[in-house]
Amino acid sequence: MPDGSESAIQDGAVSITDRDRKVSLSGKTGLDPLCFQDVPEGDYNISVAVPQGYNPTTSLNTPLQLKGGDKSTLDFGAQISGAAVQPTITDGIRSPLLGIAGALLVLGGIGLGVYVYLLRRSIP
Repeated sequence: MPDGSESAIQDGAVSITDRDRKVSLSGKTGLDPLCFQDVPEGDYNISVAVPQGYNPTTSLNTPLQLKGGDKSTLDFGAQISGAAVQPTITDGIRSPLLGIAGALLVLGGIGLGVYVYLLRRSIP
């Protein structure tokens, strides 16, 4: 579940299995919270798999005991992994403005140097 300005993480996997392995439910996370209805009472293990490109920020497994009529909300967290953030590469696309500015700066420096040199020569 997102907190504040966070958005829901899509394409995560959630699995609910009871200890006797008689109940096994699964689903995918999306924009809306994932809800399992009419789950029989018992002791369960809730497991989450974060989508590719994410790192978990909370435990991925949680035990849960359900009794008749119980409603439970579990929150799991993940963040985008550093590997998922790709740098932008601009092959062959370069702006000439930086080169022009550099050339003007160099020419201005040469012109100033020539001006100072000529000024010193003309002073007796």
